[in-house]
Amino acid sequence: MQRPPASSILDVMPISQVEPLLRSSMREGVFERLRDWILDGTLVPGERIRDLDLAAALGVSRMPVREALLRLQGEGMVETSAGRWTRVSRVDPELGEQIYPLIWALEVLALQLVTDFPDHRIAQMEAANREMAASLNSGEPRLAWVADSAFHQTLADHAGNDQLTHMLSELKLKLRRLEVAYFSGSILAAQSVSEHDEVIAALRAGDLERAARGVETNWRRSLARLREQVGGDADALLAAES
Repeated sequence: MQRPPASSILDVMPISQVEPLLRSSMREGVFERLRDWILDGTLVPGERIRDLDLAAALGVSRMPVREALLRLQGEGMVETSAGRWTRVSRVDPELGEQIYPLIWALEVLALQLVTDFPDHRIAQMEAANREMAASLNSGEPRLAWVADSAFHQTLADHAGNDQLTHMLSELKLKLRRLEVAYFSGSILAAQSVSEHDEVIAALRAGDLERAARGVETNWRRSLARLREQVGGDADALLAAES
């Protein structure tokens, strides 16, 4: 999961490959770009970062970068040692134990709030699942995560409950680093594809209760796979990232 050490982000992401930010949205744009780099693994857990390098990569001054890093520190994505270093925070696998059950409860609720599941929604889920399988096969964990999110997002969207959708989005954002870091296109994550197929089959049959059980099973098994991936020893795994 960990790439070879680099002297700066410019070594792995040339400035010519980074889309410039508009001045009108500079501060928010810098924050969102850095957050995305942390969430998708461009900046890996434990990696030391320098505001000067990040500013050069984004084509901005150091001030908006420093402001963004402070916000990211407040969200637990960045940690600092005063005057010595700033680095991307470690990924705590224990987070899954807290968040997975909340997500499957809300997605089951989403299915309980509807009386049917139309063909066009099912087609969206089928397309997302195909994309997830293709991304895993090609070793693209970030794209697989995007496809998996699209699959599950369809469930929330069809429920038509804005508060439920917002809560799920916030929870899944917290899981994004965890899943990209630990699943990384492994066969463990690939098992979700067949579990998604079972949910789709239930929806095709018009059996929402079976689909809800399939959704819960998918999340429960994903949590079990996470436990297997970290080997039940979070401290040892986090130390191995150093």
